Amino acid sequence: MKVTYIRPDNWINCAWLKIARESRALSIKQLCDSSGISSYKLKRMEKAFYFPSKSELDLLCTVLNYPKEFFLREENPDGVHSKYNKELKCRANNKKV
Repeated sequence: MKVTYIRPDNWINCAWLKIARESRALSIKQLCDSSGISSYKLKRMEKAFYFPSKSELDLLCTVLNYPKEFFLREENPDGVHSKYNKELKCRANNKKV
């Protein structure tokens, strides 16, 4: 039996949300403070347990300064995430990559 997944209208690729947040060197708390979205929702968004409403996505796009299309990308950021995290941690600690 073939299972068909129906994507919700408010779907985003949550992996790109985390990358966008980290690329701006924001913690979840800082993004919450800037966007007004609760940390509970943001944590669930990053784990793909919750998809943002249109107004929440608009807020995230504004605060993170990324176009909406960035979050709608189908491909997964394999390799980008772990490499980027290492670079961010080094920059935060003033170390060379």
